[in-house]
Amino acid sequence: MWVTMNKRYLCLILVVAAGVRVGLLVTAWGRPQALLKPDSAGYIRLSENLAQTGRFERAGRAEVFRTPGYPGFLLVGMGFGASWWRAAAVLQVGIDVLLVYLTSLLAWMLLGPRAGLWAGALQAICVVAVVSSLRILSDGLFALLVTLSVLLVVHHFKSGKWWSLVGSAAMLGAGCYVRPVGAVFAAVFVCVLLWRPKRFRRAGAFAGIVLGLLTPWVVRNAVRTGYLGFSSFAVESMYALSAPKTIAAAEDISESEARRRMRQAEADELVGRQFTVGGRIQYRKSEAMRIMIQHPGTFAAVHMRGTGAFFLPAATDVLEIASVTTGERGTLEVLQTDGVLAAARNYFGESALAAALAAPMVGILAVRYAGVVFCLIGRLRRRMSAASWLMLLMFVVAASAPGPANHPRFRAPVAPLVSVAAAAGWMGLAAALRQRRKKPVV
Repeated sequence: MWVTMNKRYLCLILVVAAGVRVGLLVTAWGRPQALLKPDSAGYIRLSENLAQTGRFERAGRAEVFRTPGYPGFLLVGMGFGASWWRAAAVLQVGIDVLLVYLTSLLAWMLLGPRAGLWAGALQAICVVAVVSSLRILSDGLFALLVTLSVLLVVHHFKSGKWWSLVGSAAMLGAGCYVRPVGAVFAAVFVCVLLWRPKRFRRAGAFAGIVLGLLTPWVVRNAVRTGYLGFSSFAVESMYALSAPKTIAAAEDISESEARRRMRQAEADELVGRQFTVGGRIQYRKSEAMRIMIQHPGTFAAVHMRGTGAFFLPAATDVLEIASVTTGERGTLEVLQTDGVLAAARNYFGESALAAALAAPMVGILAVRYAGVVFCLIGRLRRRMSAASWLMLLMFVVAASAPGPANHPRFRAPVAPLVSVAAAAGWMGLAAALRQRRKKPVV
């Protein structure tokens, strides 16, 4: 398959990818806290409970917010004792170098060998991918499974082979157990397949495989907790973030006051009643939906305002891993309320060094985004290929789905797609400039 690819350049790209990631890991080798974020604690506790009891529980209750994919993955490192986090990080670095290779392969399949090298090079130095390969979070593993799914479905588009369609659905179904948002991506795949020949058979098969893989966990949740669903992440996010922000904006009160009112209303609703976990989730879902229906415009504005965080550089995460800065300063909250400049001042303060170190990483992101813009200018049209529509819609969904919970790391699953699009854009611009220079002067 790679007979027309320059293997020397490809190997160099993979070496650079490994070097960048290992180099940053070395800076944190003696500081496990550098690789941890608040969400890491939940994954770690669930993994420890799996190792000790074989049950996916937290505080004696069946877990329905998180799914077992990433906690199960962390079990690989448990045999290394106190160095389990190092083992997990090293394995994640290997996964991310493999992801660079898959990015090259995807671009090669879509655009040719030269594009494969350019996309791989862009992914090798993609800051959000580098960070995701080291943090004790699910983003890197999820990105691998999503990219494999895209790669296999592109192969199906080109060859019509059923095995690649089945493999794509299986990879995405497995990805849902790592990050439940994979179910939203699955809906995008099904929609794109419905625009292909033999649409109902292929879309139905894809949906059936994904649903078949998710059903056992839905049944487990229903039996253990009374909650009929795969994960409560969407409900909890709406209730904890979108709903209080909507109330605060609509009624001109503080978010803390809005949350206090919601907590009081929930306590009043549950007093004297034996609520199952499922019952509590159902209450929160109905409350979030009520608030959304009552203030649809405000809810939409609050949701879309959070999207801006998705596009930010992950440079601050690199600085935190390298112990140049510290996180958890409420910068994303400042971004949503006061804008980019205020957020930058909140984070960097008077540290000129941190800002200087972040500058080249911001430049790398600017190059990627510029390439995507050139790609859209040259290729965005109604008659785009199914693969192009799939990649575009996945990016839109990834950017818009999290709402106020958005974060640059949520870009990690679609970072390979951005690398492919950026490579296409820059190559298209170069071709256009060459063509313009060749035109005879009249």
